[in-house]
Amino acid sequence: MGNNITKDMQFSLNYTRTFGKHDISAMAMYQATNPSYEWMTGFREFMINSLPVLNAGNDLKQNNGGTEGSSLVMALIGRVNYAYANKYMIEGVLRYDGSSTFAPDKRWGTFPSVSIGWRISEEHFFDPLKDAIDNLKIRASYGSLGNQDLKDYYPYASVLALDASYWFGDSKNYTTGIYSNALSNPEISWEKSQQFDFGLDITAFNTCLDVTFDYYIREISDMLQQFPVTYAVGLTSPW
Repeated sequence: MGNNITKDMQFSLNYTRTFGKHDISAMAMYQATNPSYEWMTGFREFMINSLPVLNAGNDLKQNNGGTEGSSLVMALIGRVNYAYANKYMIEGVLRYDGSSTFAPDKRWGTFPSVSIGWRISEEHFFDPLKDAIDNLKIRASYGSLGNQDLKDYYPYASVLALDASYWFGDSKNYTTGIYSNALSNPEISWEKSQQFDFGLDITAFNTCLDVTFDYYIREISDMLQQFPVTYAVGLTSPW
């Protein structure tokens, strides 16, 4: 028996204004995602198949278990767009992301992005070519993003597992115990991805031909991954 629940929350404010040849828009947003899970099991070997309830089972062959976990990801996002005469365009985005996956002093990351565009076909000097080329635009952008997607909820902390059992004393009492089963990494933080893009868009011959060109570079730093450790350590490797 178990539950998997994800709670999402999002609030945003938007602003748009046009005056003369100027177009301005802005957006501010708050996001929060809280996934959680819990499960519990109980088992007994049934003596009577027609009565499948735990109390009717053999108490010498029984087992039970249960666990729970949760995490929280939050983001503050701001975006501003500006265009002049439908020729010159710029957009700026700033993200401030936080994740409970990381230790308190490593939890937050700032990720900016900016893009610019120039519609050359709207310039006066381009008029002689407009019979053949409907639209010509060049654009460039830089952006950074963070990644915190791990299979472990708290890789920065030393976690104890509860699924061990031990024999104690001369009477050989079989007792549930705890143990450390993984190495932790208190320095773990956001994986960072930086993208650079230069593009060219062409529409020609009364929209009969569309051409798009992109030159794209992506660089990843502080990559989140696990490297193997020797079996002599007796613990799984840290992130």
